[in-house]
Amino acid sequence: REQKVFFDARFAAHVNPWGGHLTFYQAVPPQKYLKTNPEYFTLVDGKRLQNSGHHNTHHCISNEEVQKLVADYICSLHEKFGKRITYLFGAPDSVKDWCECENCKALDDSATLDVSRRFHIVTQKIAKMVYDKYPDANLEVWAYANYRSIPKGVQFDPRMRTYFCSHVRCFAHAIDDPSCRRNVDILNLIKKWLQVNPKMRLYEYAHCTPMHWSPIEHTLA
Repeated sequence: REQKVFFDARFAAHVNPWGGHLTFYQAVPPQKYLKTNPEYFTLVDGKRLQNSGHHNTHHCISNEEVQKLVADYICSLHEKFGKRITYLFGAPDSVKDWCECENCKALDDSATLDVSRRFHIVTQKIAKMVYDKYPDANLEVWAYANYRSIPKGVQFDPRMRTYFCSHVRCFAHAIDDPSCRRNVDILNLIKKWLQVNPKMRLYEYAHCTPMHWSPIEHTLA
């Protein structure tokens, strides 16, 4: 009973994070907009998305109406839950099907697809719309797998926290073990992100690395 009282009070004080991979999907669902506004969705090989009800649906994230719909959706959650909600910006973790329209390609730093740069440019634009209306909103942004490289030329709002996902790190060694090349690379990337935005929390993707033998609790501690 004492444990239930303890945890119930804390669950009531905060709502689970919203967004993640569903950031664009929840705010601009294809079931609602695909037929009426095909321009909201990814353009690949000259064709707009034809049919999708999957959470990995790609959108044309440079589209200003899409950006506004996402901002409005986040604001509606803030109006409903207030400070109880932390909104996490994310996107599909697929390296395929990113929009090839001219406006999206203009977000890249070169002729090569730069998922991290285009994603973080757009999320900062959307975050500004939210902060303009609710300056105290709790917002986070993923540094995640295919958009974890440092996005060139992107300024992060100091109110926003980076949520760094440590894919491919080695759990058999401490994160700062100089003998582990994987962790040397990950730690260097974390330090670079801290220069971009000193507000960070880490998500250890333990389930992405088989570790039946690894002393993970001791290593993480």
